[in-house]
Order: sequence, then C-alpha cells, then structure tokens
Amino acid sequence: MFKKERIRLTAILCLIVIVCQAQTADKQISDIRENFRLIYEDRNLIIGDTINLVGESSESGFLIKMTDSKGNLKKMVVNYFGETGQNVEEYYVTDGRLFFCFTKKINYNRPIYYDKKMAADNGDNEVFDIKKSKIEETRYYYGTDQKLIQMIDKNRAVIRDKKILTDSEADILQEYRRLK
Repeated sequence: MFKKERIRLTAILCLIVIVCQAQTADKQISDIRENFRLIYEDRNLIIGDTINLVGESSESGFLIKMTDSKGNLKKMVVNYFGETGQNVEEYYVTDGRLFFCFTKKINYNRPIYYDKKMAADNGDNEVFDIKKSKIEETRYYYGTDQKLIQMIDKNRAVIRDKKILTDSEADILQEYRRLK
C-alpha cells in the first residue's frame, strides 16, 4: 500500500511541476507579445540609415535599425534578395536583449528575370509572378535568459520541445549579434 501511495504522490508532483512550467511559459509568451505590440505600434521610433548588405545574398540586401529617443535599439529589419526569393528577418529588442524574431521566406514561382520570352524559350508558359510566391513564416520567442522558449514554425505548429528549440536558438542569436 505504501509503495502505491508513493507512486501516486510522485505522479501528482510531476503533474504540478509540468502545469507550473506551462503556466510560466504562457506568461512569458504573453509578455513577449505585449512587448512586440508596443514596439510594432510605436510611431516614434527613429529609423536609422539603411545599411546595404552587399555580397550577403545573390541580389544583395539591406539592414535598417530602429531606436527609441534615447538611442536604445528596439527593432532591426533585414531583407536579403535573391533571384528566386527573398528573406525578411525582424528582430525585436528590449533592454539590450533579443526577445522576439520573425522570419519570412518568400519563394518566387520563377526567377525574377523569367519573362515571356525566357518562358517560351524554355517551353514554359509561366512567368515570374510575385502573387504566386510561397510564403513561410516562423516566430521565435526568447525568455529573459536568452533561451528560446517557443517557436511557431512555417506550418503554424507551436514548438516547445527543448531539443528542437536548442538547435534553433543559437542560429538566430548569432545572426542578431552579428547585425547588431
């Protein structure tokens, strides 16, 4: 009887820990979304110079940094262009640390130079059309310790698996620090 009680008590304690962790993560996500909203809607952000990112993609790119009135970095927007698509990355910062990153991959239906003549020469009847692009969006949520706590992938699946998050968090943080 004593052994069954210990097993039951252990199971209850594990359940309590799991519920508390989920509530903590949910609270952090809620706070991140509120910080994001405040920065996204802030019409007083100062837009810095556009920095050309020549050589970082096949068709170049640019970086724009946005700060508050005190010079604190709040947001960075990076756009990389290529013949067959573009990547947009938005980094949101508070108190000098990254708390959210939004990425958008736009895959064109054909290369940007693919016109009617080129299509005909290749026996194709489809030309470049931006409206036919496929878009993949991913959202990365960082805790105050700079650990990725949640990701929403291109399929809109919410990911909280530590192994998957650990594999993704370093790449985003490294790119953020490089551009900062």
